[in-house]
Amino acid sequence: MKKKSDEKLEELKIIAAESLEKALKNQAQADIGKMEIALKILQLKD
Repeated sequence: MKKKSDEKLEELKIIAAESLEKALKNQAQADIGKMEIALKILQLKD
């Protein structure tokens, strides 16, 4: 019985890690987008 629950736990750890990775990539993309907008605004001020 322990074997099965260990396997499930490993699967969940992998899923969680993949989800976190995706979330971080999405956050990085959003941050890059914000920086690009800020740069455009600064360029317009000149």
